Amino acid sequence: MIRPDLSICLADALRPAQAAAWHPGEACVRMADLLVVAKADAAPPEQVEAVASELRQLNARAPVLRAASRLMADRPARELCGRRVLVLEDGPSATHGGLASGAGLAFARRAGAQIVDPRPFAVPPLDRLWDAYPHLGPVLPAVGYEPAQRAALAATIAAAAPELVVVATPIDAARLLGLAIPCVRVRTEHVDLDEPGLLARVEAMLAARSRPAHPSGS
Repeated sequence: MIRPDLSICLADALRPAQAAAWHPGEACVRMADLLVVAKADAAPPEQVEAVASELRQLNARAPVLRAASRLMADRPARELCGRRVLVLEDGPSATHGGLASGAGLAFARRAGAQIVDPRPFAVPPLDRLWDAYPHLGPVLPAVGYEPAQRAALAATIAAAAPELVVVATPIDAARLLGLAIPCVRVRTEHVDLDEPGLLARVEAMLAARSRPAHPSGS
């Protein structure tokens, strides 16, 4: 077992009332030295505070910080404007994670893209995905864990024939699927909303822990 010098846990401002509902999420919150409410720029203030309150109830000793999750892409947003775009979202977040969509759809809509709904083009077994997760929006969750699933994802995207694919997965799903359609990869970047921010807090906490507990008087 490895015990970290400092444990940081992120909570999602878009998913209130979940901090104590999942394992190992709850354990991570309880063990954390520092708690961060991410995506605080994308949720109403009262919801951000509700998530922060949940964290404080589970772990009263750890400071709670708010952070924005700035959308970043490897191509300019203007290239999406007016074009037919299919959004490939992070699978776990958009299925059992409970989100109707994620960073990919947010970026595509902000850029003025025409969103291609993947449901009419879904090939088996993906055609049953929206029955299992009716909360899903007009996005394609990346659920390709096996070769057959990855092939179904690629076939669904090809059948939809978008001009561009917005890929908002942690890994480079476009490369994994071997997509021939041009892709735009979207990620998020941490931005402090509170002062002192995350880096300053981490440095201060690590510095405090490195000091001797009982300094010598000599």
